[in-house]
Amino acid sequence: MTCNFMNKLIVDEQVLNLENFEGSLTINQTQCLLHLKGINKINHLGLVENAKLQIHLQDNAKLELEDNWNNGNETIEIISENETTNIIHLFIEAKKDINLILKNQMIGNKNSTNIQIHAVTDFEGSIKIKSIGHIGKNTQDNEFLEELKGLIVNDQPIIFLPDLIVDSDSVIANHNATIKCLDEEELFYLQSKGIDRHFAKNLIKEGFLNKLKN
Repeated sequence: MTCNFMNKLIVDEQVLNLENFEGSLTINQTQCLLHLKGINKINHLGLVENAKLQIHLQDNAKLELEDNWNNGNETIEIISENETTNIIHLFIEAKKDINLILKNQMIGNKNSTNIQIHAVTDFEGSIKIKSIGHIGKNTQDNEFLEELKGLIVNDQPIIFLPDLIVDSDSVIANHNATIKCLDEEELFYLQSKGIDRHFAKNLIKEGFLNKLKN
């Protein structure tokens, strides 16, 4: 059964077809195949623990996923056919351990994928993200761009495992991953302006996450 409440779609099926969808999507299955046509904008993707979601972008389809990610241990695989656009912006502030596997496969031509993830850990949870981009053999004119940025505020770790597999010589492909700790000089500067240390930390975290949104 699929229920739609004011652009909030709740899915209890293993196979779902969407076209020109905009809103929040919650999938209550541990395995689900999602076929997308047209322009689809997802502002929240809710998944059950240990979910495996496969998203199939059909010819000329577009996916925009922008989400404050708070899922736990999930795998998302996106398969792009021809002339698709795939934009993923995730903002992660760990409240629990997060283990995300993100796979992108380009099996056709003239596809564009842009992945940007900003992740922050503090006291409560670690973050591990494995991101795999695969540009298929004999495909043409594909573009794959990826940027992963992490900020460690206290002791909880961030692990990025980017993996780019290119089997075509007609491609633009680039990925970048950086992880840094909280800048004590920046923190000291804010405290010198009369800002409480705890509040100053929150300002730095919010600025780091919101930078991607801007």
